[in-house]
Amino acid sequence: MKIGQSTQLWSLSSDSNEYGRNLNLLSGRLKNSLTPEGINEQTLRAGLSNLSVKDRVEVIHDGSDIRKPYSKLLPHLTKVKSLEKQMVNGYNTFNSIVINDLDKQIHLLASTPYSTSDPNYNQTIGAGFNQNDIIFGQITQTDEAIKTYFPDVKVRHLFDRGHDDQNLFEFVDDLGSDFIVRAKSNRNSNEFTVDQKGKLQAVKLINSSLEQTQERILEKFVWKNKIFQQAKMTIIWGKLTLRDKTYSVVKVRVVDREKKAILKTKCC
Repeated sequence: MKIGQSTQLWSLSSDSNEYGRNLNLLSGRLKNSLTPEGINEQTLRAGLSNLSVKDRVEVIHDGSDIRKPYSKLLPHLTKVKSLEKQMVNGYNTFNSIVINDLDKQIHLLASTPYSTSDPNYNQTIGAGFNQNDIIFGQITQTDEAIKTYFPDVKVRHLFDRGHDDQNLFEFVDDLGSDFIVRAKSNRNSNEFTVDQKGKLQAVKLINSSLEQTQERILEKFVWKNKIFQQAKMTIIWGKLTLRDKTYSVVKVRVVDREKKAILKTKCC
């Protein structure tokens, strides 16, 4: 697959016999079959062996979909979103990469495919596996491997807002690593207000008053292939306490010279 730069077995096979052998190898029926766990071990080893670091490694984690809109017979097909936002057949994956400051290359560390239609998939804690088992397991695997290869570096994990989860925050804390997550717009702050009925109501983090603010003028700001001249960026930061643990929060706002927001306001 690496040499042929393709995952399509029929493209990699010279005839039907070779296609059958390749299919058997990947099916899981053979003792030497490839498994996601085995592939990830090799991927992680290869990704780290080609990686040069300074004092910190930032690992980007995110999910993506394998879309198989015309497939009907593949095992445990589930529903995923197409690029047109339509629901089609496919599979889910959770991926971990490093973008290296030194060589400006993307280094794949792990990619775990799974299906929510798998009979062993369980949304709750119990028998089988769930999404958190995959996510927490892959974070642990990459974190430990990086610290083994590079004992003196700090590891920072980066997540999108789909992973704004307090249990995840504490999990990464327990690993002794740092993290950055894009918070959801409905994330509560430590502030409260009184509603019309006299009840305390939490203020959303996006609307909260944080302690410190800094503004800068960006002579040229590029966003979605559009150039904005003299945009103003406002950085607001402070603290958020969750379950007696305190985290740093940063809100970033960018407006054009007419003071119209450039970035969509999702949160922090």
